[in-house]
Amino acid sequence: MLVLQAILPAPLTADGQSSITLDGEPQNPFAPPFDFLEEAFLPLVPQGPEVHVVIERAGFYPAGGGRACINVNPVCALTSFDLVERGPVTRTFARAIFAGLSSLIGRLELGKLGQLLGLSSDQFQMRQFSPERGSGNVLAVEIKSEHIAEVVTGFNMHGVSAEAVAETVLRDPRQYVADGFPVGPYLAHQLPLPLAMAWESSFAPSAPRRHTTTNCDIIERFLPVKITKTPHRRGDWMVSVHVR
Repeated sequence: MLVLQAILPAPLTADGQSSITLDGEPQNPFAPPFDFLEEAFLPLVPQGPEVHVVIERAGFYPAGGGRACINVNPVCALTSFDLVERGPVTRTFARAIFAGLSSLIGRLELGKLGQLLGLSSDQFQMRQFSPERGSGNVLAVEIKSEHIAEVVTGFNMHGVSAEAVAETVLRDPRQYVADGFPVGPYLAHQLPLPLAMAWESSFAPSAPRRHTTTNCDIIERFLPVKITKTPHRRGDWMVSVHVR
């Protein structure tokens, strides 16, 4: 998924449609997992291009063996936009993704999250993949709001109980809902590049972390834009892209 994010800017404004196939680990704790990319990042690529991503095979770290297929219908130029309000939360649900493991693990994870977040069974989803390329388990919580979706994921490691995975995932969704700003910390350091390609755009995250500020500094070295980071309201900031 990091490779996809690295090469995606080019086909967004290419002369024709692009088809990309990536082999590896769509579910990796050291990169944006597939669910995050599909539900949180891609819908915020500045309006215009159509990007469709499908997982053909699950691939969990460290076994790999997964495959993702991406089709991009480009545009001549990206359309700028501003994301400064999250809007009301419209839906919260949890998804257990696994391969080569007992479905009981997913049920235990979802059951624990249901207790801690007050979710009902119709807010749960189980997604099981073939174990032929290795086993693994991911737990994801998606918070859909009027203008944006946030996805928080946790990975089941050897020796860690399903309940412990659920408790680890719990912290970030609660914090995100309580803070009120639209853009979470991980999405904040992935948005500056596509927004810079749209020239004039802005978004409101929490106080920018080092990943975000570093990305902004590097983008300014390659594109004729200035990216400002200023306090916006209590607890959040405004990151704005302007043509120099």
